[in-house]
Amino acid sequence: MFRHAIAGLVLASSALVSLAVPAVADAGEPVVAVHDIGNLKGVKRVAVTSFVVQYVVAQQTTSRGGASSGIDLGKDIDPARLQQATEQIYAQFLADLGASGIEVVAPEALAASKGFREMLGKSPATPLAMSTWSRGKDGGYSSVFHVPKGLPMVVRDDYEYLKGRGLGQVTDPSLSIGGGIKLASTNWRYYDKAVQDALQAATLLVRVFVPLAYNESSTSIAGPWQKDSAKTTAGLRIGERFTRMAVVQDDEIAKIYLGEPLLAGDSIIANQGAKSGFTASKLLFGSKNNESFALDADQYFQDVPAASAKVLNAFIKAMNDNR
Repeated sequence: MFRHAIAGLVLASSALVSLAVPAVADAGEPVVAVHDIGNLKGVKRVAVTSFVVQYVVAQQTTSRGGASSGIDLGKDIDPARLQQATEQIYAQFLADLGASGIEVVAPEALAASKGFREMLGKSPATPLAMSTWSRGKDGGYSSVFHVPKGLPMVVRDDYEYLKGRGLGQVTDPSLSIGGGIKLASTNWRYYDKAVQDALQAATLLVRVFVPLAYNESSTSIAGPWQKDSAKTTAGLRIGERFTRMAVVQDDEIAKIYLGEPLLAGDSIIANQGAKSGFTASKLLFGSKNNESFALDADQYFQDVPAASAKVLNAFIKAMNDNR
C-alpha cells in the first residue's frame, strides 16, 4: 500500500522542476536591451521622477516534495547603509546623466511641479519590505525597497519588460500578490504625464534589482520513487529584466533593461556544502542544502553601487544613442 501511495503521488507530480542558473555577464560588460526603441526618438530633456533600488536580503526555494534551501543576510545588512547606498547610486546616476550631454531637469524644479508633488503624495512609505514564497520555479524573495529622499517609489507593470516566450507574459517573482496589487493601484502614468507636460520633458523611472544568490530546486522520478533536491549558490548581482530605465515621452514608453545579470563582486562567502537528508514530507528521499553564508558588509557596500553605476551608465548610453 505504501508503494502504491508513493506511486500515486509521483504520477501527480511533474517529472522535473528546476531553475537553471542563467548566463552571467562579465562585470565590465552590461548586456542592455531596449523595448519599443522608437519611443526614444526626439528625447532632448529629461526629469527623473522615480528611482528605486530593490535590495534582496533573503532568498529561498522549496521543491514540490519539500526539499528547501536558502540564504538570509537580513541581519547582516544595515538599513541605514542601504539608504546611504541608494543616495550614492542616485547621485552618481544624476551626475552621469548630466555629463552625457542631455538636458536634465534640476531636482529643485522637479520638486516644484504640481504634478510631481501629487505623484510623491501617492507613493508608499519607504523603505518598504516585501516577501514572497513559491514552491519550485523562482523561489521566494525577501526584499527591501529604498528610494532617494524626495522621490516616489514607482513599481508597476507599465514600466517593466514582461514579455515572455511567444505571446506569453512573465510575472515578477519578487513581488507579493498583495504588494503588487497595491503598487499597481495608483495610476502612475496619469501623474507622470502631468510632469511631462508641465516641464516639457521626458521622464525617467529607474529600478535597480539586487539579488543575493541563485536558487535551484528539482523533483526527479525513478519508478515508484521520487527524489527532491534544492540548492543555493551565492551570486550577488544586478538582476536582469527587473533592472530597468523606463523613458516616457508623451506617455509613450521605451523600456531599457538589463538583458543578463551582471556580477557585483564576491562579498558573499559560502561556509559549507550541501548535505543530504529527508524532505519535509519525511516519506520522500531528497536533499536539503545546509550551506551557510557570510557577508563582507563593507565590500557589499562598495560593490553594489559600483556595479549599479556600470549598468545605469549603459542605460544612459542606450538612450542617447537612439534619441
